[in-house]
Amino acid sequence: MYNLTVIIPHYESVETLKNLLHTIPSSEDIQVIVIDDHSIKTKASFQQLASEYQNENVLFVENRHGKGAGGCRNTGLDLAEGKWLLFADDDDFFTENFYDKVSQYFETNLEVVFFTPTSMELETGELTERHEEYAKLTKQALKDPSKLNDLNLRYKYMVPWSKLISREFIEEHQIKFEEVMSSNDVMFSTLVGYWLQNYHVSDEVIYCVTKSAGSLITTVSEASYFTRLKVFITYYKFLKTNLDKDSFALLDLSGLTSIITAIKYKLPSKAILKALYLLTSNRVTLIKGKYINPMFVLNKVKFYLKEYANEKDYHTK
Repeated sequence: MYNLTVIIPHYESVETLKNLLHTIPSSEDIQVIVIDDHSIKTKASFQQLASEYQNENVLFVENRHGKGAGGCRNTGLDLAEGKWLLFADDDDFFTENFYDKVSQYFETNLEVVFFTPTSMELETGELTERHEEYAKLTKQALKDPSKLNDLNLRYKYMVPWSKLISREFIEEHQIKFEEVMSSNDVMFSTLVGYWLQNYHVSDEVIYCVTKSAGSLITTVSEASYFTRLKVFITYYKFLKTNLDKDSFALLDLSGLTSIITAIKYKLPSKAILKALYLLTSNRVTLIKGKYINPMFVLNKVKFYLKEYANEKDYHTK
């Protein structure tokens, strides 16, 4: 059995995939699974890359589940043999000596190790803000292991990367990715957080997430927006149902952010009204008492204006 399996969904991005694979050591201890989501434009170059790795512990397979990164990741989970799992996106990469940093946990009884990520702009190599919300969660948990910071780490670290996860833990609780076009990782991460009993937080950096025009995170469309909204509603209702009242209140969840996002991305009024209907009909809280505080509202507006300014050059329709 391998100690580590790295699962990588792929779609039409062979050049960045090559860069990612170059950051993973060639070792009999590491199984790498690359799952292609039925690429068309880069099919030939993908097959060529697969032939270059035919004598190493790297599997190149087609997505055997529903279309999208969620289906690819589930295919990877079906084939994984490693004691531990790492997830990576095909346009990101692992940092230098990441394997030395994760291997020290291989013989522990931990279920998850949260690492502190970094990020960069793919075209320029400059540091971006994309990792900041997750880095903030790990740093807060390290500085103050309070109940609030524990809850935030469990239920707001919504991405699968920069986490070392026990495969036995995933299989025991039958945790899978949702096979949807956007936010396939939200409920996966939520369920990991819900069942998690034994974890560690590290300030070590093992993973760099990148930002570029046309990536899923920066693609704007009504379809992707409503997929994300429905996933958020599922997430909200799961936590409200399964957490005690005090813990749910500490998470301070609100549907207002979803409405602000629709406005920020200039979705039509009909779409915004539909979003309001979906949130209210599912009893998702929109307005909290703190929103009557003008300073809080002003800071929120400043935050979203800054976020939009950072992202607008990457938005595609």
